[in-house]
Amino acid sequence: MRLLTRRSTQFLMLLILAILVAHPAASASTSARAAQTTTSGSVVKTTTTSASTDDLGMAMTWTVLGQQNGYVHVGSDGFTNAYSGDTSVNQFLPVLCLLIDNRPAPTGISFDFYNGWGRGAVQLTLPVRGSTLASKQQADRLCANAFGTGWHMAEFHEGRYGSNFSAASAWSFWGTGFIPRGTRFWTAINDQPANPWNSAAPVNLACSAVASAYTTYPGYSAARVNDCVPDTRLGGAYSWTNAGSSASNGILPQWVQLDFGIVQSFSKVVVYTTQGYPIKDYDIQVWNNTTWVTVAAVRGNTSTVRESFFLPTSARLIRILGIWGPDNQPGYVRVNEFEVY
Repeated sequence: MRLLTRRSTQFLMLLILAILVAHPAASASTSARAAQTTTSGSVVKTTTTSASTDDLGMAMTWTVLGQQNGYVHVGSDGFTNAYSGDTSVNQFLPVLCLLIDNRPAPTGISFDFYNGWGRGAVQLTLPVRGSTLASKQQADRLCANAFGTGWHMAEFHEGRYGSNFSAASAWSFWGTGFIPRGTRFWTAINDQPANPWNSAAPVNLACSAVASAYTTYPGYSAARVNDCVPDTRLGGAYSWTNAGSSASNGILPQWVQLDFGIVQSFSKVVVYTTQGYPIKDYDIQVWNNTTWVTVAAVRGNTSTVRESFFLPTSARLIRILGIWGPDNQPGYVRVNEFEVY
């Protein structure tokens, strides 16, 4: 396997010169609160947190090794573990994205097996929790949605060297762009189980569901809530929101729901709202074939990403009932992603 090739003296020197960055701390709060909900005569205790602290597994990260005249050198450093991962998939880190367009390589840089040319440009997405990256295809969509057609999650072996850059390199490559030193980011690897999707993360049931909503503001499709791209930016390309006062039925409360097609069992949801526009008050409800039952109630929320845990529940339909929007736009509830586990 290419990955097991002995590192050259040149690459060891590169590692010595690289800036080692400390393991990033979890970026989300672990504060929690408990709520009581009465359901069909029984009391169900639900716990709502703004982030999970469970260790689901590890995934590989790269960092910035150098910058030179508009080019950035990204790759492995002394912290990187390309065999089993080096960073908990609970961490929120950006994804390294690459656009290969076969642009000319920069002059003044010597390329070899450990130091390749990426043949294009690199950029970073907004930070995402590693456990939400369920596949390489999903991570590629995240890059394409962020930067356009052709962008994909960069892979360990995508650098090139040699005659006409026909030989594959590994461990690091150069690309056009700028990434601040000290940044760590998720990077894929195709021949080792060190990707976020190789961890023991549970399956997000929402990815195979059909989304619908009571009302929809033009350009803000309900399908955004389960496209399985947890992007919290503002706009219809990233979220659903209700029609608002512009429509007779657009005032709150409003709902967006998922239909699994069959009865599924679950005990946790993650709600991603828009940065700067977190939903202040909402309920998580399931359909029991007669009425909607609240399994989690969130009040006074200020978090962009919010997890809710509850007793294991089985249902075909689940929804977010938006009761009150953010203080700066209380008549609208924006949902960027609705995950169900």
